[in-house]
Amino acid sequence: MKYEVLKGGENPLSCDVALIDTDNYLYVFEAGNKEEIVTKLNEINKEKIIIISHFHLDHIANLNKLNYSKLYVGDNTYRYTKTGQIVSADIYLDNLHLFKIPSCHAKGSIGLEYDEYAFIGDALAPTNKNGEYVYNAQLLKQEIDTFKKLKAKYFVSSHNMEEYKTKDEVIDYLESIYSRREKSNPYISAKI
Repeated sequence: MKYEVLKGGENPLSCDVALIDTDNYLYVFEAGNKEEIVTKLNEINKEKIIIISHFHLDHIANLNKLNYSKLYVGDNTYRYTKTGQIVSADIYLDNLHLFKIPSCHAKGSIGLEYDEYAFIGDALAPTNKNGEYVYNAQLLKQEIDTFKKLKAKYFVSSHNMEEYKTKDEVIDYLESIYSRREKSNPYISAKI
């Protein structure tokens, strides 16, 4: 594994945080919502660039407590944070690739491709619509197409960064959900 993980947790709900150390910068994927993450990151004496996958509190709560030089966010995350550079098209930094994810879980999501890994936030998760967990069929198809274009061999979710799935496993999983779509319904139930 070529990245370090700062574990999140359940109380408070916090995603994991990935650290990618390069010659010039420490790239930080997610900010989390756990005080121990803030302490650890602020102790590291290196210029930090933060990338946030989406606007949910368990991904952004620590943001205003962290020392960093640059922040990259999706457009919807910007609406909540009022800070950062919006990723509206592919961005390449060092050997990292920032890209938009048409996610059902959170509008305006972004991901990070690094080496053999694609950090995808919570992009595999459904959304809650009227008390039911569902996927938007159109967004799901766009997400599958986006993931197929990535070079990464492994996909990393923000709530368990120490484990990952292969690209084929992720695409097969999403395509199995998409195959259940009904032409008259824009949503696909997450229930199997």
